[in-house]
Amino acid sequence: MVRGEHARDEAAAQLAALKQLLQQPAARLSGWTPRGLRDSDAPRNPDGTYDARELVKWLLDRERAKRKTVDLKQVEAQLREEKLKEARRKNEVADGLLVSTTKVGDELLAIGKRMLEGARLVGKRFGPEAEKAVFEIFEKARSAWEKSVESRRSSSRSRPPPQERPA
Repeated sequence: MVRGEHARDEAAAQLAALKQLLQQPAARLSGWTPRGLRDSDAPRNPDGTYDARELVKWLLDRERAKRKTVDLKQVEAQLREEKLKEARRKNEVADGLLVSTTKVGDELLAIGKRMLEGARLVGKRFGPEAEKAVFEIFEKARSAWEKSVESRRSSSRSRPPPQERPA
């Protein structure tokens, strides 16, 4: 039993020593220089020693605070970027470069309906071959329109983005 008691006593002594670290061992534990640790606001015992548990807790709290600051900075940067994108979108709308997809879709749907009605009327009056010819003309117009849209997209990518305008 003497051996077990000795091990317990030794463990108790080591735990007690961790509650009263001198500056040099505390600095090694924290990864700081002794001077940096001394000049910091790290928690100390009344006798000037350091409690390892409190020192580690203090270090973890500092890391958490740094992460919160970094996250806050990232959120602010993202917010600025979103505001800039919104200003660019507003400028593009004002310059006629950007139109609501809902508005474009509604207009295309109305045009498509009128084109179908027109093709059917041509078919009734001049026969199925004429109706087919009108649909081919519509298809060529649609293809030309798609090429035009693609051309505008590629040219808008090559020019610099619009600048934010003062309010």
